[in-house]
Amino acid sequence: MLLAGFVWWELLLMAICAISFFVAVAAEIDGMAVFIFLVTFALFQWVFKVDLWSYLLANYLSFLIYSVYYFLIGSAWSVFKWFRFVKTELKEYLNLKQAFLKKHQVVDTIPLPLLGAWKSEISYKSWPPSPSKHKGNIVRWILVWPVYMVWFILEDFLSWVGEKLYSCISRVYSSISDRLFAEMKKDMTE
Repeated sequence: MLLAGFVWWELLLMAICAISFFVAVAAEIDGMAVFIFLVTFALFQWVFKVDLWSYLLANYLSFLIYSVYYFLIGSAWSVFKWFRFVKTELKEYLNLKQAFLKKHQVVDTIPLPLLGAWKSEISYKSWPPSPSKHKGNIVRWILVWPVYMVWFILEDFLSWVGEKLYSCISRVYSSISDRLFAEMKKDMTE
């Protein structure tokens, strides 16, 4: 079967490459993502007979302009991702601090005698996050920003759908529990 110049197995192969690349990027397996990208490029060049080199050489000015835009958008995306990352780290810090205060029955601030215990408890983390220690993430956010943007949109949408489904189904579960344990509830109120 021919579809837009491609045979079904070529479409399947492209889909496998795209999904593999997406998964490698999302799982932060950089070497695998680069390998899949190069394999996909080679497939286009030699199996699908799409001469990418000739196209790039013939349209080098457009390619350079698009590349500049691509990296500008990637840089802006990385700032957004860094902000969200730092915000998540701050939330984790505040949660740990709150749990520490609660454990030691202290309100608001950590007293001086407990400061050493607090520092040793969070010694595995480095706060505030330093961009130099997260260089790999930042470079990845710049280079493959379309994948992260799609995942960001999908993750939010899927979380929203999951929460809606849970709220609908949880009422059903509660009604089943209430109906089956109605006798026990009567025993408890009498």
